[in-house]
Amino acid sequence: MALNTGFKDYKASVLYTAGVNAGASAIITRNVKDFTGSELPVYTPEECLVNVAGKE
Repeated sequence: MALNTGFKDYKASVLYTAGVNAGASAIITRNVKDFTGSELPVYTPEECLVNVAGKE
């Protein structure tokens, strides 16, 4: 399944597929550009912290 995602980077493809299969609500990564086309929201660690802090 990871080979059929259309991502150029294989590791990103594997992480994305694992996240989808696990029911993840987002992907947190320092390399956002590798997840172009993701159906899941993709955040940098900094963006994630801002989002979490804003919800408290």
